[in-house]
Amino acid sequence: PWFSSQLRGLLDQQKNDVIRAISRESQLTQDPTPYYFPEKDEQIIEFNHAWRHFLQVNTGIIRAFVDYHLGHYLQVRNPNVPGVLDKIYAPQRRSLTPAKRFWEYVRAKLTEQGEAEAFRDIYVGVVLQEDYALDHFCPWSFVAHDQIWNLVPAVPNINSSKSDHLPDLDCYLPRMASLHWRALQSVERFPKFAEEFVNCYRVDLHSLRQMDQHALLEKMQSVFVPLFVVARNQGFPDGWRYSNTARI
Repeated sequence: PWFSSQLRGLLDQQKNDVIRAISRESQLTQDPTPYYFPEKDEQIIEFNHAWRHFLQVNTGIIRAFVDYHLGHYLQVRNPNVPGVLDKIYAPQRRSLTPAKRFWEYVRAKLTEQGEAEAFRDIYVGVVLQEDYALDHFCPWSFVAHDQIWNLVPAVPNINSSKSDHLPDLDCYLPRMASLHWRALQSVERFPKFAEEFVNCYRVDLHSLRQMDQHALLEKMQSVFVPLFVVARNQGFPDGWRYSNTARI
């Protein structure tokens, strides 16, 4: 592209030799090309020292420019894929500590109300104690976020067993709705998570908390069913069930 005017009208087989010659000659001018081909070895590309310094000093700006256009290019061609930029460069720091704090509060409230049995792993059905993990119901590698409406407390080894599979919605979504219905009664103390629920289900918090479990399940189905369709079309395996589910 640096020699568009000089190359105009030339045959393709002529262009390489011309580019090599002009790039070398330009190094002695006030407007050198960023790189050239040393005459001693035409298999080597050598950077112009001034350009090399410029690129090193401005690496951050150049990388941001490239990332923006790459992200735009991929998003336009993959409109149904969420979090494209996070998938190009996964966040270096992720913490589920605030979410764990929320679920700890939910567990404590249920215990206080005599409903400790309701704080169960939705996959294996066991009552959870303090040593639980948080699982992304729809895999993080698809949604690329840690929002509370997609998180469920689970037995620690579930993550490795489930991996990037999409869980069976008919089996697990009603259980998730039951647990989230109880969690919503405590969410007002956590404004960030309350906002995430509201933005996901597009209904105000008061209305969400007034729903019964069946109504909340319908609302969750309106979000997760199309989400899983897109994920399935992207190649995520679906219909996952924990191998011991039949014994619950």
